[in-house]
Amino acid sequence: MRHVAINPGDAAIASGLIAFAHNLNLRVVAEGVESNDQLEFCVSKKCEEVQGIFIGPPVEAEVFAALLQESQSKQVLALAQEASA
Repeated sequence: MRHVAINPGDAAIASGLIAFAHNLNLRVVAEGVESNDQLEFCVSKKCEEVQGIFIGPPVEAEVFAALLQESQSKQVLALAQEASA
C-alpha cells in the first residue's frame, strides 16, 4: 500500500488486485496502511478490512486480548444501559 496514493502505477496494480478478489467474492484485507491517503484509497476501493500502523500500532497478543475484553465489556454495558432506558 506504500505508494498507492502517489504512484498511479501502484494504484492501478492495487486496484486490479482488489477488483480481482472482489470478483471472486473474496474479502479484501489491505495490509500496511500507514496514512490517511492510503486509508481513503482502501475505502474508495471497498476493502473490507485494513491494518497497519495508521490504524494502530502492533501489540503483543496478551495486550490485544486485554483490549478486546475491555472493548467487549464496554459494548455489553452500553447495550444493557440502552435496554434499561
